[in-house]
Amino acid sequence: MFPSNEIRELREEAEACEVGTGLVGFWDLGGVLMIMMQFQLPRMKLKQLSFPIIGRRLSYGINLASLASKGIIHVKDKVFYNLNSYELQQHGANAIITESLSGVPLVIRGNVTTHISSISNVFVHDGTIGSSPKFDAKVRVISENPTAALSLSNVLWQTSSRAVSHDSCPITVYVATSIGAGVAESIGLGTQGSEDGFIVGDIEHSLLVMCGKAFSDKDGTKEALAALSRPIISARGGLPLSARLLNLGNSMVLLFAPENVVKSCADKLVSADAGAVLSSQGVATLFQNGSSCGSNLLKPPVANILASFDSSTGSIPYVSKLSPGQAAYHFLAGYQNGKFLPAYCKGPTSLDPLDLAIALLSKLKENRIPSYLVNVGIEEKSLTGKDFIKLVESCLSKNIPIPPLQTKVCVMDASGRLGSNLVNRLIQRGYTVHAAIQSHGDPLLMQSFKSNKVRIFDCDLLDYHSIMNALKGCYALFYCFEPPYDHTSYDEFMGEVEVRAAHNVLEACAQTHTIHKVIFTSSVTALWHALSKTLAEKTAWALAMDRGLNMVSINGGLLMTSHLTITNPYLKGAAEMYENGVLVTVDLKFVVDAHICVFEDNNAYGRYLCFDRVINCNQDTVELARILSPPSSTNVTTLEEDVSVYQQRITNKKLNKLMVDFDNNLL
Repeated sequence: MFPSNEIRELREEAEACEVGTGLVGFWDLGGVLMIMMQFQLPRMKLKQLSFPIIGRRLSYGINLASLASKGIIHVKDKVFYNLNSYELQQHGANAIITESLSGVPLVIRGNVTTHISSISNVFVHDGTIGSSPKFDAKVRVISENPTAALSLSNVLWQTSSRAVSHDSCPITVYVATSIGAGVAESIGLGTQGSEDGFIVGDIEHSLLVMCGKAFSDKDGTKEALAALSRPIISARGGLPLSARLLNLGNSMVLLFAPENVVKSCADKLVSADAGAVLSSQGVATLFQNGSSCGSNLLKPPVANILASFDSSTGSIPYVSKLSPGQAAYHFLAGYQNGKFLPAYCKGPTSLDPLDLAIALLSKLKENRIPSYLVNVGIEEKSLTGKDFIKLVESCLSKNIPIPPLQTKVCVMDASGRLGSNLVNRLIQRGYTVHAAIQSHGDPLLMQSFKSNKVRIFDCDLLDYHSIMNALKGCYALFYCFEPPYDHTSYDEFMGEVEVRAAHNVLEACAQTHTIHKVIFTSSVTALWHALSKTLAEKTAWALAMDRGLNMVSINGGLLMTSHLTITNPYLKGAAEMYENGVLVTVDLKFVVDAHICVFEDNNAYGRYLCFDRVINCNQDTVELARILSPPSSTNVTTLEEDVSVYQQRITNKKLNKLMVDFDNNLL
């Protein structure tokens, strides 16, 4: 499957050449993608052939693949059709050849002898060639020329991108020095084509045919091998779920789903032979839709759907929009009953699931293909057939049903400045909030919770059971640890408390089946300084990855509130951060909206730097000092003569891009 722009470039390049290899055409033969190259003599203008060609008794492009599937052999300038092993032998094929080719599509050109060999110690592993005995995929050469195996071996070792086999299925290479007249006529080569030779690669069957002068052209051989470098996604091995293509009207959807779901959509499935190409070498952007209309034969997918069966109440929503990274992770691990479970084939396979996931991630990001996780588990039953198709169509129309559970969230600790403002903002946006407060919280802040949509929980972050109680029934957690409001210093003890609290909270989230997302508040200072926030965030990320939690972190700058003073513990490294161009501040309302934005946007992932002002010149520091200093302080303007400006070395583009479409109005 080749992107149309690449095909166009190759054709233009071929037409401009006076010598070498000319690309004749890309075409479909019963769901088999073929590439053919015709070799020309020096200084002869390359010719462009049009396909398909309609010939006597056959309708074909360059019909080698379909001929092979019918068991055709050419012996002594004659072509025989649809022959079984016995008939092949009757017409001159050696018994050793026919027996050894059991199950392999057969196309033999010329006076082929019994020379059947595997290139010694050459193993092909999806993208690389080595001599490890761990893989049994080999290159098999069938030729009338005893030196063909050695020649091909030399080409392979000189090829930088040399994946020529998928799974454990060896590529079969047929090499013939001459082309019989019957074959040349049947495939429409003509006299000149017969003299120059050709290369044809059958991707579906890992089959390569090289005839005449074609084999002596190393560049052409390399290009042909590259055409066979990607396994067919629906074929076998290494994939966590059955992978097929759905044809919904004019839209193509790449689907990963349990086998029973796939079978229930049989009338919407593209033929398995049409195959979507996926390998660690890259994921195809174009897929065959099985249509007979040539102009619409190859289409890009409009979406990537990963179906999961989760029968537990509310573990995952009906539909979740995934970031490219989340899609790749779900593809790799699988998501069953609210838990990430390895789901790829555990048997021997040359496909590396991690490589495949990375390739999938790359293409989804490059082509901006949206991904959705669809829950097909409804009250112990599996959503299949028409009901499943409706859910997929809702993804494409963006009219996605939202379970009521998603409106209930937990804020912990809700007794601090950030936490209390988060609670009130979430209430304004229509959420029901579990406000988990600590005994040392500011009582004045907690008095603002006067809505019937707030339920207050007394919570000790060192008490695992009190955390579980606050999380019960919630879809997401906003976690923002704040020290006691009367705690003026950040000593070693408080640092240990924060780390232990982060560990307890993330472990409790992993054990709470309804928690789907965690928004973890850290600080920008944690990126550069070994404060407790660094250890707390590292602890949270380690647990989130180990337990399969969907976590996003907000690394905020210095929070600007009316209660901010020079004693704030995060100002310890202010001088160093200022000189490094990374001293930043953030408005309370902005950081609250940022938390809600990364929760509501399913594309949010990883860490987000959150600030709205950079302190990088003397004037900024003077203004900040005025805010932080008591009213009686003076002489804060004595350094205003310094006009130096430190280069800003921090950016919040990732967050700003996410918040462009964020509706900060009330629901």
